[in-house]
Amino acid sequence: MLSKEQEDKWITALRSGEYKQTTGRLFSGKGYCCIGVFCKAVEELNLPPTSVYDGGKNELHYDRIRKLIGQEFMSELIDMNDEGYSFHDIAEKIESE
Repeated sequence: MLSKEQEDKWITALRSGEYKQTTGRLFSGKGYCCIGVFCKAVEELNLPPTSVYDGGKNELHYDRIRKLIGQEFMSELIDMNDEGYSFHDIAEKIESE
């Protein structure tokens, strides 16, 4: 389960404008999906997005992320990201949960 501090860091990062958005993977080399932003924003967890998930090839830290965010909620956020919802929309969804 995410702590309030971790959630706040994630939401702040999503709204910061610092991250370009991508789909289909956590980090494309040019942008991040919302879960990739989570990995960058909550650095104390040591979950580098390039080693978490790379187009289905490498799922090194997937279980840690799933346990923190929750499988169902994580899947919902990934779907939102890949369907073109903005990081701002996703941040609002996280806040509403």
